[in-house]
Amino acid sequence: EDAHRAERDVRATIEILEAQLQKHGELPKNVPLLNEFVNPRDPSWVDRNGKFRWSNGNAVIGFGRHNNKLLKDMVDNGQDYLKWMLASDFSSEVKSIITEAMEGRFPQSS
Repeated sequence: EDAHRAERDVRATIEILEAQLQKHGELPKNVPLLNEFVNPRDPSWVDRNGKFRWSNGNAVIGFGRHNNKLLKDMVDNGQDYLKWMLASDFSSEVKSIITEAMEGRFPQSS
């Protein structure tokens, strides 16, 4: 009854998640840690989505026509592309990296 109604779907999802958390004690009990557990971060990525990657300790574009170009070079010679990214549907983390780079502060690899 009420199959595929939003509220019923949410309740079913909660029930399944709670059962899985009970069954598998090794799973983290909060959302950020659970997210990290099921979606481990790629160490070559600067941001969570890999739009910027590390290359020899420098941030590079990780997708599209400017793939593998240094972020520093894009600030000097590709600001139109970076401004397009700022105006588009990219994460706040990506936009923050761009904004800081355009102010002369670039990500540092650890």
